[in-house]
Amino acid sequence: MKIDCSNLSALDVGRLLDIVALVFSGSVFLLIVSFSITTDLQAHAGIATIMIAEGIPPGNFLYYLLISLLSGFSTDLQILYYSSCVVLALSVLLKCLITRKIVLVELFKSGIDGQQGCQKRNMIFLLVALLCMSLLAHNYPICSIKLYLGQFPPNLWHNSTTIFLMPFALMLFYKSYVYLRDGELKILSQVLILSLANILIKPSYCFVFVVIFPIFAAFRFGISNKSLAAISIAILVAALIGLQYFYIYKYATIFDLSASTGRSDIKIAFLRVWRHFSDNMVHSLLSSLVFPLVSLAFYFRKLISSLFYRYAVASFSMGLLIFMFVAESGGREFHGNFVWQVIICNYLLFMATLTQVAEPILVSNTFSTRAKLVVLSLAGHCGFGLAYLAKIMILRNYY
Repeated sequence: MKIDCSNLSALDVGRLLDIVALVFSGSVFLLIVSFSITTDLQAHAGIATIMIAEGIPPGNFLYYLLISLLSGFSTDLQILYYSSCVVLALSVLLKCLITRKIVLVELFKSGIDGQQGCQKRNMIFLLVALLCMSLLAHNYPICSIKLYLGQFPPNLWHNSTTIFLMPFALMLFYKSYVYLRDGELKILSQVLILSLANILIKPSYCFVFVVIFPIFAAFRFGISNKSLAAISIAILVAALIGLQYFYIYKYATIFDLSASTGRSDIKIAFLRVWRHFSDNMVHSLLSSLVFPLVSLAFYFRKLISSLFYRYAVASFSMGLLIFMFVAESGGREFHGNFVWQVIICNYLLFMATLTQVAEPILVSNTFSTRAKLVVLSLAGHCGFGLAYLAKIMILRNYY
């Protein structure tokens, strides 16, 4: 897709930004390894060594298998660290590429003319904004000494399986949305394949998907083959998650072995984990949603009228409810393993919000006050993202 703008095309800018994304993310992961900053990257490499040595694959084995394969199935942690850096940098690049593709496709479907947007020098600005959102957007540090724990930033740098999952969660979200929009049954085969990939990496987004997708399908299509097919897919995916749960918690104890803890399970524990990490849960939530909330205040009708946006909002709400009510028991109780879907869905919410507010900004002849405030709110998230990365490198922790 080439959009000419004088001697510079949006395609050229996109390629340059792809290089920036790959180099930037690769540098962050290499610095984490080189400075021995404790993150889940090292812990997950340790799980890979147990998998290789003991022959016990995790229930969500795909990431561990990939870094092991890239390392030549070495049990040398240093080699696994560097293979992890390669996989994670490519995952971030893929997330950026998919995000840009989704946003541009949705904009052009809504009638935005690329040539017109580029003449106003807004299209390249949008591409840069997408890159910054994909790499840096973080929560505002409102009334909290913790820049990450207890908050829900749309991006994260320390949990390798979630970073690897992000592009696959993005694709599942978008393909399921396309099905809801168009109702073409053939899309469901792609949805099922992407669901399986998500489960094999980490089932976090699928927790949300199996609830929200069939509900939206039922409202969208009523009692019909289209809604029944969507419900059937959700039931099948839920059944696969159930099998994975049994394997992880009742059979394979590789995660407990790696953490040197006793057996864990799943329990209902309202707000227990969130309260453990956050001094003020309301502030934690609001600090993570400044850009979506500011955008909603100024573009309410535009946002609410969009199925794309409503689907993202519902997904985030469901993800938050899961985190509020569900936790692990035993030694992994405060590992926060039911927060990942909130972070993933917040990124989806940021993407959907930016997609919708970009349209009126691109077609406008003037940069209005409300547009400036929306852009500044997103810039604030990105600025705090830079501060958070600096904090990781200086203080050597991700908290």
